[in-house]
Amino acid sequence: MREIDLTPYEVMVSRKNEAGEISIGKVDYDLKASIAGILFHPELKISGREAVKRDKLCEKVEASEGSVLLEESDWKKLVEAIESLPSVGRNDVKFVERILDAPEVTVDKK
Repeated sequence: MREIDLTPYEVMVSRKNEAGEISIGKVDYDLKASIAGILFHPELKISGREAVKRDKLCEKVEASEGSVLLEESDWKKLVEAIESLPSVGRNDVKFVERILDAPEVTVDKK
């Protein structure tokens, strides 16, 4: 199994207010939403059956706090999705590292 750290981290973003002024500030990076975003990225051209499987994976991630344990097959879906993205921004680098470098953990069944 792989353990993925879901704790938020801060990123810098720019925003335009109603007056058209741009401000720069820090916000928390939403890892759960980003995982859902890459699993359903249009570049992947997933089938309906695969969409159902990926939705169950998203539900598991969304229900998790702090970190999530994934079966190797689910982790590989995330890796495949990341590797198929046409580009990533600097704010995404830590997110990508957390997926690609997710440590293997041993879980004892009771």
